[in-house]
Amino acid sequence: MIWAATGHRPLKLGGFTAFAQGKLMGFALREIENMASADASLKLICGMADGWDMAVASACVDSAIPFIAAVPFHGQSDLWPVETQRRYFKLLKEAESVTVVCAGTYDAWKMQARNQWMVQRADKILALHDGSKGGTWNCIKYAIEQKKEVVNLWGKWEKFNA
Repeated sequence: MIWAATGHRPLKLGGFTAFAQGKLMGFALREIENMASADASLKLICGMADGWDMAVASACVDSAIPFIAAVPFHGQSDLWPVETQRRYFKLLKEAESVTVVCAGTYDAWKMQARNQWMVQRADKILALHDGSKGGTWNCIKYAIEQKKEVVNLWGKWEKFNA
């Protein structure tokens, strides 16, 4: 079973502090390990944005679950803090494969092209989405249009944080 992960960036998930990042990583690890215990053939596609995407990729590494890094364009991490870039490149080295979906550098439409690439290759979508409009919503909307099952963990995330 191949799942594509889509979700919010750190600002909607508690922030950029080490504590907030640790909670997100712990939640992702718990959920990915639960999924792996139910499906030994589990594989994920991660869009590699900071936040949920990278937390899922990290959980895959920690759980020895293969993942595909779907990078929207060359230089995705160029404007990120140095420590975030280090985590990003370390995760890319751990990926089963890395696909740069669009040639060239940044353009806003390339994130949705990456989302569509992931959805087209996934059986199901693993979301961490609060219901707000934006890139995560665009990915989920496309997945629904493609008749893909979307599992949104937002309720579990809220309970985890309570």
